Amino acid sequence: GPHYRNIPMTLTAVPEPGQLFAYWEETGETSATIALPFNGDTTRTAVFESEPPPPPPPAVVINELNFNPPFETDAEDDLYEFMELVNTGTESADLSGFTFTSGIVYTFPPGTSIDPGEYILLVKLPANFTGQGYDTYQWTEGSLSNGGETITLMDTYGQVVDSLTYDDVAPWPAEPDGTGPSLSLTDPLLANEDPVHWSASSETGGTPGAVNFP
Repeated sequence: GPHYRNIPMTLTAVPEPGQLFAYWEETGETSATIALPFNGDTTRTAVFESEPPPPPPPAVVINELNFNPPFETDAEDDLYEFMELVNTGTESADLSGFTFTSGIVYTFPPGTSIDPGEYILLVKLPANFTGQGYDTYQWTEGSLSNGGETITLMDTYGQVVDSLTYDDVAPWPAEPDGTGPSLSLTDPLLANEDPVHWSASSETGGTPGAVNFP
């Protein structure tokens, strides 16, 4: 196109998928957008580098759901709902910015982490789960469906950390649907998408913040 002497021109380096802008070869500038003084023959060469692959998502697992606590009204049920996560890996996992994209709505704040073997809770009402020695996070909106639904946790790279589609009918255990027990994974190292690996908790209300079946 036409360019006019002494009128700066804006250049923006746009990487292809899988590439990252690194710098402008002639000047070493690292900003992808620059204003170029246009007062003579000038060359600017954008240098791109391969984008590093995202790290594998951490071994954080949905381990327990209390989706229909046994109270007299649905409103009371909601207030005691919880979802438990456990880190089955060998390293601490930084959950900053991790988001539930289906099921309940929540994004973990900066600085959130979960240690190996640690349990954390996401709840409807934190006041019902205080002083128990585990970290509790209040989800932003929504409730756990009494009839089953898909819950998906994504990391900041858009990768699925864990996804679970539970139900309240066979082959899923029926007892957690309002009779007292929670829906509990029999072993956090088992594939939690398979209903045969889930059972009704042995305790009324489940075992929030602790091993499901010690």
